[in-house]
This record gives sequence, structure tokens and C-alpha cells, in this order.
Amino acid sequence: MSEENYRKQYNLFDVNFDHWERESDVASPEDIYRLLRKVGHSCSSSEMNKDVILRLKKWNPSWAMAGNKKSRKKNMKQTHHEVKLLSAGRTIYLSRDVLTAIKRSELYSADVLCYITDMSQKEHFHKLCSTLDYFGYPDVAEKIDFVGFGKLEGMSTRAGTGLSLESVVQEALELQAETMEKQKSTYLKHNFEQLDDLTKKKHAAWFVAASVFSSKRQKDLKFNWQLHLKNDNGMYLQRTYSKIKNLLSKNNARTRQMVITDDADFSAFALEPHWRELLEFSASYSNAREKSISELDGFILLQFGLRLGQLAHKVMSKDEKWIELDQNSKELYERIILFECILQIFEDLLNILGYKPTDQF
Repeated sequence: MSEENYRKQYNLFDVNFDHWERESDVASPEDIYRLLRKVGHSCSSSEMNKDVILRLKKWNPSWAMAGNKKSRKKNMKQTHHEVKLLSAGRTIYLSRDVLTAIKRSELYSADVLCYITDMSQKEHFHKLCSTLDYFGYPDVAEKIDFVGFGKLEGMSTRAGTGLSLESVVQEALELQAETMEKQKSTYLKHNFEQLDDLTKKKHAAWFVAASVFSSKRQKDLKFNWQLHLKNDNGMYLQRTYSKIKNLLSKNNARTRQMVITDDADFSAFALEPHWRELLEFSASYSNAREKSISELDGFILLQFGLRLGQLAHKVMSKDEKWIELDQNSKELYERIILFECILQIFEDLLNILGYKPTDQF
């Protein structure tokens, strides 16, 4: 895929990079021979244009030792790597990563070099750490952090079986159009037709991302977009956000006049089971947020958002007229405060997952 297309796809998630690098920037075998000579290899002319394979002592970062008991035991038992650096005198994936890691560490004075790839490359980056240590760069090896994710089974850009995000987004847009047709009056009510094409594409890209977040980060996901796009988790969270936003916007004037309330004041409605459940669950958001960030797993936040949405809809359906309580009612203020907090939770949650929600469906 071209760099131009990559940039277009990242733009759908408002992701930008300050600097782009290519493997070809560090493809010189002479740089590898220089490192080999530094640690005592002769690298004579007769050895040129041949494979270079080394047996290296393992450098064991904490992420390499993580996993189930069986894999940890295997890692502890195997003390060395067999590492191929050159193939017929040409650089390969590992040797280019060695040179790139050294270059980036020096160029950016990096604290961490984070590699985000699928789980099958974990061993490769383990070897990268061991090779850096062997060449006298233990400080750079220490900076390597590997974040692995599961593969979309049935998709591989290298094997030519991958689809671009753009093509999948197009399918999501078509699915949106079908949904809009089925619920035409609802969407027109919320001005969905007035959204520009880029915003619609961002909606669609989020629906695709949400289908991926529906599985744990390290778990493989069987590729079936027809099935996953119809799983409307992303659309559900967007709808919930916009519904609460519209609900509160109708009461803007009263919200601005809101008085300060004490925790005890919430007892007026918290005794009702569906309100209490919503209040208690929303209060647990900080724990879910911290865990999701710590484990770098969007699945945790997505599941929290779906449950919070269910509880919010339950309250709105059971107490459909609560927003029409007397404008001087303290009970109304308390309920608006709670829903303001829930709206902030949804906005924060979705932003962390890479999506900026809109007021409209």
C-alpha cells in the first residue's frame, strides 16, 4: 500500500505522524559488517555475499517473558537465539530493525521504542533485543517495548489477501445507508443527512474499529466484515452519546442555573434500583479506564461503554418523563448532573478509542 493511502486512512481517525521512515533508509549491509567487526568478526572478503547467522544469548525483557505458564517455562529453558542477520550478503527484516533502533534512539533521544505489530512477531523483537545487546547496545535493547495484537484471520497484506480500510469503510457506508433507509424518520429528525462526506466516513471508520475492539487485543479475529459490520457496537455508542447530548441540550437553560448539591441529595432518586445501578456503574469508570490504558486494550473500554449505554437506555425508557420534572425540582438537578457526567464518560471513552463523537447520529 502506498504512503499516500496510509495517510488517507490514518486521517479518518485524526492520526498524524511528525516523521515517516522507510526500511530502505537503513538497507546497507556495510552497516551490519561494521557492527560485526566492532565485536570481533573478521568479515573478510571471502565471507561477503554469504549468509550471516549467529547464536546469541537471550536478552529477556519483561514483555518477552509474559504469557501463559507453558510459554514462560519454554522461554526460561531456551537460553540462546539463532539469529540470521544477512542473506547472501543482503540485509533482511531483522538487520534493518537493528540499524533503525540504533538510529532512532540516537536521533530522538528516545525513552521508549514501541513496536506495535501482530503477536506472531513477538519472537522477532525478542531477537532484536538480544542482537542489540550483542552489538554493545544494551541501553537500546532496554528501551524496546513490544505491544502485540491478534491477527485478522483471512487477511494479509503481504500475502495479497488484505483489504484496505477504505474498501471496508465503503462497505460500512453502504450498511449505514441501508440502516438510514430503515429508520429514515429517526435519522432525518437528527439531521444525519446534513453530515458532510468526511464525517460520514469517520463514522464508518469508527464502526469498523469498534468491531475490532469487540475482541481482546491479543486474540485473533476471524475475518468476516459482513458479520462484524452488522455488529453495531460502534453505531450503538454513537447513538447513545448523541441521544444523551440532545436530551441535555433541551435543558440547557435549567442546567446553567444548577445549584451545588451534596452527595446526600442524590438519595432522592438513588433508591430506585435502575437509577442506583446507573449511578454505581458510572462511578466505576476510572477503574475500567486505568485498566484499559495499563493493558493497552480497547476491549475493556468498549465493553464498559456498551454496559453503560444499556443502563442509561434502561433509565430513559423507564422514566421517560423525568426530564420534564418541575424546573425547580432538586431531583431534576441531580439527575441532570448524573447524565452530564455520563456524557463526559462517553466522550472520554470514545476519544481514548480514537473516535470523536458527534451530536448527530
